[in-house]
Amino acid sequence: LPLKEDTQPNPVDVYSSANYAGEILLKPFILQESATQFLITRAFNKFGPNQVGDWLIPRTIKQVLNKKNPKLGNPDSTRDYSYISDIVNGYMLAMEFGKNGDVFNIGSGKETSVRQVVETIIELSGFDLTPSWDTQYRKNDLLRSFGDSSKARKELVWEPKIDFRDGIEMTVEWWKEHPELFGL
Repeated sequence: LPLKEDTQPNPVDVYSSANYAGEILLKPFILQESATQFLITRAFNKFGPNQVGDWLIPRTIKQVLNKKNPKLGNPDSTRDYSYISDIVNGYMLAMEFGKNGDVFNIGSGKETSVRQVVETIIELSGFDLTPSWDTQYRKNDLLRSFGDSSKARKELVWEPKIDFRDGIEMTVEWWKEHPELFGL
């Protein structure tokens, strides 16, 4: 760690396996001489408004805003979290300046634990809640993951603009404005 573009992917779940399978499927197209160019972006854990589903951040925000003590897995697992507008900006710059076959990591380059995510959400909610942890949940999950985005920073002149705490605050505020989604 950190994961670099030339690090051999080693998927441990269906989601990451499907992402890597997409990269493998693109390889023959990248190798062909064609007017169409292909590049690969590896965005790390993205979050922000409009993200729903069972991802850590929206699931935790829904539990907290419903004033329920969050129930989660391993508090010490880490990920590389980036606000969605920074990820989209990275995608746009990669399309503009990337060359056929380029691989770019798009992420903050910072390791943030599940515990830090949950504590930040609880703090910003203003509620007094206590998370419960089940370290057996997602036993096959990676303990640590974060990326090196120095290639994107250098070749695309890309930089994340929204820090983690500000991004979480904007996301919590968005959820507060959409209480109809709490039951999802």
